[in-house]
Amino acid sequence: MSFAHLGFELGMAVSEYNSGTTTTYDDIIKYTFLYLEEVKKGVADGTIHGDDVADYYTLVGQTWASIQAK
Repeated sequence: MSFAHLGFELGMAVSEYNSGTTTTYDDIIKYTFLYLEEVKKGVADGTIHGDDVADYYTLVGQTWASIQAK
């Protein structure tokens, strides 16, 4: 999957949790790890430059920060 697709899936997982559709972090965790693995691959193959890595991690941090407390 692409970075964009995984970022979308991660956001949807948080949305489903916040709306009460799901009550576990399972999908959020799954898509977080898949996304981070793609970032790792991107760095390794040169499609992501070292200076840009922080931007990719910012997406993860902002997504987790948007989880509403239950």
